[in-house]
Formats: sequence, structure tokens, C-alpha cells
Amino acid sequence: MVRKVPTDVAAKVIGKAVDFIRLGLQQGRFEFGTAVQTGKNRWSYHISPKKLADYSGFPLMLIEKMCEENGDNEE
Repeated sequence: MVRKVPTDVAAKVIGKAVDFIRLGLQQGRFEFGTAVQTGKNRWSYHISPKKLADYSGFPLMLIEKMCEENGDNEE
């Protein structure tokens, strides 16, 4: 079971750039995840696989498979 989705995988699922996902999370515009500022120019992201699937209409199983293929990508 995948606990979080890397921003690059979320970008592929939604069809947008990684920066679009990161800025949207930082601004609280997406319901599928959160961003927390951990330093002056540093952010940490959490994207829920289920909420991303619900938001995008993309199957949860495919999102989990993409995450596993991506490896453990800590941000």
C-alpha cells in the first residue's frame, strides 16, 4: 500500500507540470494533498493516493503502481 504520492507522479496523473502541483499545494488549492513549509525556501508535500484518485478519476491501482515504479521519492 502506498502512503503518499510523489509530486512528479501526481503531475503525470493530472497532466500538468510538477511546479503546478507544488504551487497548488502550497496555496491550498487542491483537496488531494498538503504542503508544509519546512524552511525559508523548502517545502514538504503529502499527496493522498485515494484523494488523488477521487480528484482525477484515475484508478487508484494505477496510481499505486506508478508510485511503486517511481521508487521511494522523498521530498
